[in-house]
Amino acid sequence: MAQLNQRVKVRGLNGTVRFIGETKFAPGVWCGIELDDDQGKNNGSVQGIKYFETLKKGGLYGIFTRLEALGGTDRSGQAEEASPTDDGDLRLQQLVGKLQKKVYSMHLKSEELNAQIQCSIGLEAELEACIIQRESLVLENGQLQMDLSTLEETYQKLLDRTHELQEEVDLRRSIDDEECDINDSPDILLRRNRLLEATMIKLQAALRSSQEVGESLQDENQNLKEENEMIVKKLGNISQELENCRRLMENFHSQLESEVKYGHIVDKLTQENSDLTARLEDAMVVADQLRSETLVAKDLQSIYDDLEEELSEQLRILREDALRSQQTIAKLKSEKEALIEKLETHDEPSAIEEQTQLTQRLDGLHLKLHRNSLRNKFLSESFGNESCQSPLQVARQLSFLSNTMREEVKEDYGRLLPAVLYLNFGSHHQASIHRLTSSGLLKVSNYVKPELTNLEAWKENIIEGRFPEEILKFGMNIWVNDECSIVQKDALLLFNFLHDASSELLKVNEICDKVRRDLMSMSQICIEKSIVTKPGAVKLIENNEVRAIVTAFFDQVVSKWNAGSYQSKGYASIDVFNSKLVELVVDEVSVDKMCPPASGGKKESLSSKGDASFNKELDALERTESIQLSKIEELELKLKVYENKIERQKLQEQTLLELRKELNLTKLREKSLQSSISTLESKNRSLSQILEDERIKHSFWLPSSTLLSLTRELEGTNYLSLVSHINDLKAVIVRDTKSSDVLKANPWLQQPILMDDYPSNSEFFANLNRTRRNLFHSLEEADIAALGFEAHSSSTLIYHCNKLRERKVTSKYLLERLVTS
Repeated sequence: MAQLNQRVKVRGLNGTVRFIGETKFAPGVWCGIELDDDQGKNNGSVQGIKYFETLKKGGLYGIFTRLEALGGTDRSGQAEEASPTDDGDLRLQQLVGKLQKKVYSMHLKSEELNAQIQCSIGLEAELEACIIQRESLVLENGQLQMDLSTLEETYQKLLDRTHELQEEVDLRRSIDDEECDINDSPDILLRRNRLLEATMIKLQAALRSSQEVGESLQDENQNLKEENEMIVKKLGNISQELENCRRLMENFHSQLESEVKYGHIVDKLTQENSDLTARLEDAMVVADQLRSETLVAKDLQSIYDDLEEELSEQLRILREDALRSQQTIAKLKSEKEALIEKLETHDEPSAIEEQTQLTQRLDGLHLKLHRNSLRNKFLSESFGNESCQSPLQVARQLSFLSNTMREEVKEDYGRLLPAVLYLNFGSHHQASIHRLTSSGLLKVSNYVKPELTNLEAWKENIIEGRFPEEILKFGMNIWVNDECSIVQKDALLLFNFLHDASSELLKVNEICDKVRRDLMSMSQICIEKSIVTKPGAVKLIENNEVRAIVTAFFDQVVSKWNAGSYQSKGYASIDVFNSKLVELVVDEVSVDKMCPPASGGKKESLSSKGDASFNKELDALERTESIQLSKIEELELKLKVYENKIERQKLQEQTLLELRKELNLTKLREKSLQSSISTLESKNRSLSQILEDERIKHSFWLPSSTLLSLTRELEGTNYLSLVSHINDLKAVIVRDTKSSDVLKANPWLQQPILMDDYPSNSEFFANLNRTRRNLFHSLEEADIAALGFEAHSSSTLIYHCNKLRERKVTSKYLLERLVTS
């Protein structure tokens, strides 16, 4: 992988890496390199965006290339050196990432190709519309000219015919007048006069009809003339544009041949050459990109082959497992059938009785397993050492028995509730002793352990589902020790017990809303009172009131719960008890103030020995607990790892299937796009050729096939060779300078072109003479004109004269057909 300021070699050129990252001009990760020589493409900026600064100035030292092109060989070598592992997670993740990048690049290419397709379709439609419009205008112009000439001839014929008829009428009238004067009688003259009147009426009707036809023809002729004038104006505008283009071309040729403009032309050609070189380098960059994509595709193919082999191996293993499972299922089915046959052989009552016994035995086994699990949990609460009876162990055991009694023992709630609360109080009492001895407020020598000989019996009774009567018999007397006065002041003992007791009472569904609110208020008061604000401090109650308050709670609340009167008398008792708790004074005292240093050395040694033994027991218990917790956490972590691995494997398989489907669809789309691209490229080439021909035709006044081919050859000429030819021509012109007067050598430019034989094409000859005058004036004003007027057999004048002769012959032929018809 390339890094910044690293020396690299690209296309035979040495340089230093200055930029690595994404760019605006192309997608993907690109690498900007500052070359040692002035053979780059840019100065660190592309399309107006500066990516890095080159240290060398006064030239193009920057170049951009794909990052894969630099590190392609290294990656392939690393891929060969890498050893295969059993866990394919990393390989699958790499495959998924590469496939996603491939799909993204294919989507981008698809969008670009669709945009090119739409652009080509629009250009094709525009070109077709222009061609059709031009052809329609040419055809319309020719048709209108033919119609106009036809109408003029028809009108002239009708007018000549009218004149002939008028002359004939006049001649007959004069003859009749002469004959009438000589010999005719009145009757004959009268009949002849009537006949002449009828003839005159017919002639007048024919004359009116011919006049109407003439007027309609004149109107139509006028309309055609207007349309012809409009078309002539359009053609004049087009000819004017062509004339302007021709002038520009002549100016360009004159500048090309003049010595003054050589430097400008050379600079322009050099700039175009540099642009073409930049385009060539861009094409080379695209080629490098395609090569890198080919390398990536090969890597993807190799990864896909490896993955396919692994998946085939996994499928083989799964098939073998499925075969073994089928064999096991078949074996179990046969055993099931054998058992069904065996059951059918027995009598129905005996089979039912045997099934009932088996069900009872199974229920007994389940119950036994459940009780054994409870015993194991009780043992775990003892930290694995049941013989040791420290206060912390006793507290955990009593808490476990309290929770187990609530679930396992089926007894009247009035008797079960006090027993559960007594055990809960004992648990908090032993926890308070452990807390006070750990903080040093209670000495181990002053602590008298309670008689817990019945604890094992209580455990067995509770696990077996029997209610231990001894708990109600002893009550709180087994836990409360008058010698431990500091325990009777522990506020946490009181408030923790009352909080648990109120939570236990709230589990009853039949209590009214008032009692429920009072119990919730008691729980909130206990939580607020038990908060310690100073670190290393304890909360104490004055006058050893813990036993008195707990006894009052059992007498005022729990006993009424036992009697079933909590719906009536329990209102006032809980409310009064809450008010006492609120008024209770609790002091928060630091441990250092409560435990001043001892005066005598013997006392210190005794207390230190007791504390040392207690601390040893506590350390042993903590070590046992930490070991068990670490094992539990390790097992949970392994289980989570296995579950995550299975889920990740399923997700990866699903992702692979989806990616395969998408890859197949992408391949199909790529094939269709490639076919459409090939067709579009062929169409684009043909359209480009047509557009190029049209552009060349619009650039010249009288285009021909020879001129078009010469223009194509000129545009396809290499600019460097053209510059060299220009320099050679410049040298030859400077060496052999010969000039001649073009106007004297061509006197026909000063004389107008006559139109003796072509009277019907006066407008064309007028345009031709106007062009000749423009050419004459431009040559007269120019200092240098590289022109030669040699006679050619296919000159434009002969060509147009031949065209006019053909049109004249065609018009004569049409007139003859019209006359004959």
